[in-house]
Amino acid sequence: MEDSKYTRGQLKIDFNPTQCCEVKVKGKWFRVTATEFRSFSGERRILDIKDPDNPVYREYKGPVYIYGTNTISSSSTPNKIQFVDNTDPRTKYNKRK
Repeated sequence: MEDSKYTRGQLKIDFNPTQCCEVKVKGKWFRVTATEFRSFSGERRILDIKDPDNPVYREYKGPVYIYGTNTISSSSTPNKIQFVDNTDPRTKYNKRK
């Protein structure tokens, strides 16, 4: 696909990225970065700690963006981070084999 189809620039963050962002994979919750969180197409939750004596998890139902862009994903692939052309750009920096 052409890169021009995707809106880039400063990423839109529709939530407080300083809070604990988690996604559910195979029945377990995992902490992720804000960039991964906004691009995950499954269950998402944020730990709300406005009251430190009573922290509360709240479900997040915001838009799912294609990773690294401001384009809302139209993919129906569940429980995955949405990438341009299904290619994870983070893997090119992974030296492990």
